Amino acid sequence: MGLYAKRLAAMQATADEQMADYVPGGFSLIAEGEYKARVQAKLDETKAKPDKPSKLIVAWTFTVAEGDKAGRKTIDRNYIEGGKDAGKTAKQICRGRLEDLGYQWPEGNLPALETELETLSATPPLVEIRVTHETSTGNDGKEYTNARIRIIDVFEGGPGLTAAAVEETVVVPVAEEAAAEPEVEADPNLSALLALCGSYQIAYITDDMDVATIVANLQANTATFKEADLQPEELAVLEAVEPALIERTPAAPVAPVKKVAPVAAPKPVAAKPAAAPSAPVKKLAPRPLVKK
Repeated sequence: MGLYAKRLAAMQATADEQMADYVPGGFSLIAEGEYKARVQAKLDETKAKPDKPSKLIVAWTFTVAEGDKAGRKTIDRNYIEGGKDAGKTAKQICRGRLEDLGYQWPEGNLPALETELETLSATPPLVEIRVTHETSTGNDGKEYTNARIRIIDVFEGGPGLTAAAVEETVVVPVAEEAAAEPEVEADPNLSALLALCGSYQIAYITDDMDVATIVANLQANTATFKEADLQPEELAVLEAVEPALIERTPAAPVAPVKKVAPVAAPKPVAAKPAAAPSAPVKKLAPRPLVKK
């Protein structure tokens, strides 16, 4: 018996219930195209981080209702808390989608939103969606591909949508809805700049800032990055957004070149007069030995 056999056995009933509607590849990325789907929604929240609180979102789940992709699911998250405009745009998108599906935005009673979403999910409306793919760069520098969902028609709506209205309803045109969505990150330097600040653990720089705000905060705190410590891509980003943030490495002083005085040409030396020939050495005859 395995080490975790008892714990797994205790989970059996719950696991059987959770697997009842399992569809192979159910949450994998759906190919681009148009699909009939049932839509459900619920309130959820993002994962909190030490320097960043969680944020409320509406998680819309679209389950393909027919064809060879039947049962496949795709999720579209609608942030309704925080953001550049305190969630204004996201809330208006959420309200528009609710009303298009025949439900009401809880005007003056926001806590009732949770109940309204539960009611919608109990009888999921049948809609037609258009799925497109969007590639973005995360704060870790990696590229991710996500599905972007547009509701382009409603076939069955909630109690606030009459049969006649359903026949005539074409939900917000794609071009208009795209214009109302929160702006997709346009500045390619933003992710890289956030990653750089994150690697230095700069607490006053947060993910919801744009490039201009990040630069302004760095300058207000007199922050600079040493050129010698930066990777080539980090250096390129700072060069693009604000070169003044780079603490340049001073160039090594160049030793002055010592000038050498030109060497004077050697003066001509006068030829010495030839020495007079020496007289030949006179050889002496050997002296005779003297007998004593």
